[in-house]
Amino acid sequence: MSKSGHNEMMAPPENNPFQIESRTAYAVYDSQSGAIAHIHVITAFRGAQALPADQHEARAMEMAKRMGHNPERLRVVRVDHAALKHGTQRIDIKSLSLVADPELEARRAKGEEPRAKS
Repeated sequence: MSKSGHNEMMAPPENNPFQIESRTAYAVYDSQSGAIAHIHVITAFRGAQALPADQHEARAMEMAKRMGHNPERLRVVRVDHAALKHGTQRIDIKSLSLVADPELEARRAKGEEPRAKS
């Protein structure tokens, strides 16, 4: 241990290829109700080549389709990864922002599996 009490053997090396540089999230949501069908998170590691946002959006939609969601009314919007509270939010379809959904929060508080409103 160093004098500071920090164990230098446990610190990751500065050139660690698995150091996370950023996390970006995309919500695939119902364009009429704002119900979130799928959250797609992209983790970028240091040194990785970034893809354009439209490719991330397309991948998010592709994954939602693979999970059985009907894409007709679905849209994709980028959301703040740090603000995500899985199963308790929806997209406000006017502002295209992530908002709390009191009904989903109540279900989660009761221990029920939150289901998006249709």
